[in-house]
Amino acid sequence: MAVHRVQRKSIRLLTRGVLLWILPLPLIPAFFITLLRGDLHRALGNLLALVLFWTGALFIRKGLKRELEYVERRMTKAPRKPRKIYGTLAVTLGAFICSWLGIGHSLLFSLFPAALACIGCWLAYGFDPRHDKVGDVKDGFGYTSEEILAAIESAEQKIAAIEESARGFSNQEFVSRLQKITTLARRIVHGLEEDPRDLRKIRKFINVYLDGVEKVTTGYAETMHKTGSDALEPRFSKLLDTIEEVFAEQEKKLMANDILDLDIQMEVLMKQLHHEGVL
Repeated sequence: MAVHRVQRKSIRLLTRGVLLWILPLPLIPAFFITLLRGDLHRALGNLLALVLFWTGALFIRKGLKRELEYVERRMTKAPRKPRKIYGTLAVTLGAFICSWLGIGHSLLFSLFPAALACIGCWLAYGFDPRHDKVGDVKDGFGYTSEEILAAIESAEQKIAAIEESARGFSNQEFVSRLQKITTLARRIVHGLEEDPRDLRKIRKFINVYLDGVEKVTTGYAETMHKTGSDALEPRFSKLLDTIEEVFAEQEKKLMANDILDLDIQMEVLMKQLHHEGVL
């Protein structure tokens, strides 16, 4: 039942922001009509209001997506950027500009639709989450929630860096394989939310595996950008084979709580990364 509730909330979070893209659409013909009439003052007001409305929609959309991630995770930090607040401010300013410059209402009267837009955004979308979710960290694990959250955040940053580097690859096969690797990495790291006792192993995974893969992908992307040569593709493909295999194995070992085999696998990958000049 809890899973279904999260899924329903996820659907609501992803669909609620769509109206903010649709509602300002009448400003497009309004802009062209006022422009053709030679009323540059109102045309500029309509255009500026449209840009502000869509900017607000973009921020709120991103805020809703980040809130969705927050809702679905057992342990995570609260969003550091109040995107929904930024979006609400943009929509509020857009309503003010639309009323004042676009329609021609008085400055004082234009505060009224601006206030309605602000209240409407607040009631419809709320504010960004403000408190970290620490889950259920029981006594005896030996780790604080801050340590666990810091490890998860560090891993997420490295995974995001890998994904950013992969976007610059011309070889779509490599992009697809790195997506598979980052998906596996997230599953491994998020397993820490289920069992905080795995923190020591996850830290080693982050410091050895993710750090190594980040350096490999970043270095490969920089080399390709500078030289445009595909001479490194065979070596990089072979290294991806090893990383995919080891990441899949790590997930199994972590689930089985097999610390010895996990450490052995880590040493194997460390040696290969050293051999490739990564570490």
